[in-house]
Amino acid sequence: MGGVVTVDAREAGQAAERDQPRMAGESGRQRAEKRQDTQQAQRDEDEQERAAGRRDQARRDAERRQAAQQAQQRNAREQAAARQEAQRRQAGQMQRRNDAAQRDARERAARQDAQRRQAGQIQRRDDAMQRNARERAARQDAQRRQAGQIQRRDDAMQQREARERAAARQDAQRRQAGQVQQRNAERQRQQREQAEAGRRAGMRPDDRTNRDPRQFDRRDRDQPRVAGQRDRQDANDRRAGERRAGERDGGRDWSNNDRRVDRGIDRRWDERRIRDDGQRADRYRAAVRAQQRSVNQQRIRLLQQQRRMAQYRYEQQYYQRLNQRQARWNMHNPYNFDNSYYYEPASYRYLYGGRYYQTNRYGADLMRQAVDLGYREGFNAGRADRQDSWRNDYRNAFAYQDANYGYDGYYVSQAEYNHYFRQGFRRGYEDGYNSRYHYGRRDDDGNIVILAAVLAAIVGLQLL
Repeated sequence: MGGVVTVDAREAGQAAERDQPRMAGESGRQRAEKRQDTQQAQRDEDEQERAAGRRDQARRDAERRQAAQQAQQRNAREQAAARQEAQRRQAGQMQRRNDAAQRDARERAARQDAQRRQAGQIQRRDDAMQRNARERAARQDAQRRQAGQIQRRDDAMQQREARERAAARQDAQRRQAGQVQQRNAERQRQQREQAEAGRRAGMRPDDRTNRDPRQFDRRDRDQPRVAGQRDRQDANDRRAGERRAGERDGGRDWSNNDRRVDRGIDRRWDERRIRDDGQRADRYRAAVRAQQRSVNQQRIRLLQQQRRMAQYRYEQQYYQRLNQRQARWNMHNPYNFDNSYYYEPASYRYLYGGRYYQTNRYGADLMRQAVDLGYREGFNAGRADRQDSWRNDYRNAFAYQDANYGYDGYYVSQAEYNHYFRQGFRRGYEDGYNSRYHYGRRDDDGNIVILAAVLAAIVGLQLL
């Protein structure tokens, strides 16, 4: 705007100079006023220009200040953002370090806890091994003491029997000696009578009479041996009779002497044993059938009332296995002279009911089978009670009360088989109820079996 005013003033001045000749006639006052007005206008224009310049300068200064302020603000914002970013990065690093430290602490605590648990397990295993070793040593010591007592009783019995046999032999020898003396005296009397008769008849004794003394001597020498054989046979028959009278439902209590005698037992005794075993098996099968008919329905009603469905399913499977075993038995009868059990001598002895008994490998295998099957059935019964949330009560299980699964009525008595079956059942029930394998394990085929050491400790078979 200042530039426009300056141009107008100049044009006015130039017009005034052109009009000066015309204005020459005007008064000096007017010319002076005009000059003053012109100068004043010039001064106003200059002032306006200066004011416009100041305004421009002020605007530029304001713009510079504003730009500087904006730059400062931008720098401040950038610095603040940089500080915030640095703080965030620092906070992230600190958080990551804290997380890593916490993770390391958790891992270290987990390792320490695992080490403590492992150390506890090792300590418990060591304690269990030491306890088992002490129990095994105590059992072995008890068995040794018991075996020593039994051996001393056996030795005393053998010594008493030896003394009785010696006394019997001496008595038989005395009787035989008396009989020989009587026969010799009678023979001498007959010889004297024959000699006297020959002399009276004028004849000498013939050759037959001369040979008679030697024949009598030979027969006299054979008499003690024949009498001893007859005495031994009588003793054998007497002991066999005592053994037959002492057997209870097939239980065989054989001493070492009886075992030696039994190896030479006659066929009549074999036939009687086979017949007795067959009758015992028939009684067992009849009892099993009657028991199944009477007990099955009662157990079904009881278990259903108690809502023990797992135990109900297990007992039904047990009945089914009993029936299958019975069907297999009906197809195979071992009671015949072809069964080598009746001819194989005893090779083991075992303690049952406070007395030592003897059996061969057939009876030993059946005893081991009783313990193993008992453990397996006990494990399943205990697991069923645990699934039913029932109390720990192995004696209430039907399989424990029955204890006949796997028994066909031969090789050992039913009472013995029941005893060993229940020994295995009780241990299997404890493992199944507590979900553990303390007395048993699973084999490669997944079957539940009792540990060999536990089996050997229960049966306690000793080689003869």
